[in-house]
Amino acid sequence: MSGSESDRHLLVAQLIGGATSVWVGVVDAPVAGLRLDVGGVGVALPDAWESFTGGGRTLRSQRVPVTGRPSRSSILIQLIDVTGQVLATTTLTTMPGTLPSPVERPFTILFGSCFAGARDTPGDAGATFARLPPDARPDLTILCGDQVYLDTPLLHWLTRTHPPEELAAEFLANYLATWTQSGPLSGFRRIHQLASVAFTSDDHDYWNNAPSIAPHVIDTWTEHGRTAWLDAAHRLYRQFESTTPFQSIRVGPLSLFIADTRTARTGDRLSFMDAVQFDALRAWVHGLPGPGALVLGQPIFTGEAGLKGYIADWGLPDYHQYRDLVAVLASTPHDIVVLTGDVHFGRVASCSLPGGRRIVELIASPLALVDGLVGGNWKAAPAMYPTVPVPAVPQVAVTTESYQETRNHAMTVGFTGVGASVRLTATSWPIQPCQPAVGTVVHTTELH
Repeated sequence: MSGSESDRHLLVAQLIGGATSVWVGVVDAPVAGLRLDVGGVGVALPDAWESFTGGGRTLRSQRVPVTGRPSRSSILIQLIDVTGQVLATTTLTTMPGTLPSPVERPFTILFGSCFAGARDTPGDAGATFARLPPDARPDLTILCGDQVYLDTPLLHWLTRTHPPEELAAEFLANYLATWTQSGPLSGFRRIHQLASVAFTSDDHDYWNNAPSIAPHVIDTWTEHGRTAWLDAAHRLYRQFESTTPFQSIRVGPLSLFIADTRTARTGDRLSFMDAVQFDALRAWVHGLPGPGALVLGQPIFTGEAGLKGYIADWGLPDYHQYRDLVAVLASTPHDIVVLTGDVHFGRVASCSLPGGRRIVELIASPLALVDGLVGGNWKAAPAMYPTVPVPAVPQVAVTTESYQETRNHAMTVGFTGVGASVRLTATSWPIQPCQPAVGTVVHTTELH
């Protein structure tokens, strides 16, 4: 299938390893002579393209670092061909050096998860966030898992196995359909264009419950099939979304750690992070100079899946490493807000740790629900945290706020500085096409 010119040229400003870059994607089109215009400054593209071919289509992409820009700036990026024609545009945002005061526009993160593009053919998610009011526009967008659903449609993967070349074709087509979804002020592509984007993964960026066997995906029933699927899916995840399993940034007293709890997950359910990432997370927690914001692919206020995990999805408590995570978080010198998704509802819950610090968990899921059978079922957080025994960490009570959301939605979280503290305001934005975006403040607090 040949695409229009807008389908062939893609730009996404990305936060990778704590630094901003521009991701350039070219599909089935020449790359010679292409250049970037970065806020009026021409940037030649080096001959450093990474390629992925599947189903007769070829994606070539590269990431171009953008440095030396003022803090908290918004920069128009354009991809231009040899004739001077603008082929694609996006907005790159740089992070502020300090948190704004309470009378200034907050440092704002837009976050969400679970986007099933086939269920949002009108592009309603992008249309909603293209209409955000100016004071709610994000400085940073975080997509915290399931940006694609590689294991859908369900019946397609239930009938037979697929050779590696067919997996490559199917997965590339899925990514391209999602990344190029666009229209007048609509489409998932619009979410990518609002601000610099940080990605992390969850299971459907691979398959449901990856790396464990999924009953509806025959390819995952054998080790050979799982290996072939993981190889193709991970190559595309790295090429489209992120090359690093974790990253951290600091804005004044606020520190942000974006973790990946899926890519290095083990089939024996021992760990969901490798040692390098977990050591980095431990050091981040222990070294917090002020409040922290931790991005995870799945919630921490949840119980074990038990036998349901074999047919549905293992959560973090189903892994032995969850106990290590709980112990590290219990030792935090400052409050931590967790931003997460996965579970197909929105929720706010919190607890006070034995040392006096707090964990506040915000859930935003889904952006576009994959199937009505797995939506509409809101659940309060467990009454106690943690729900599994952890040596030297006593259980504490969890408070679940009254806010309940089961519609497609995302959240913005605004941060301002109040002395050494950080004021947080969380706003929920339901997906509402063809009308101005209307958000509801669902939580406010001061983090210390």
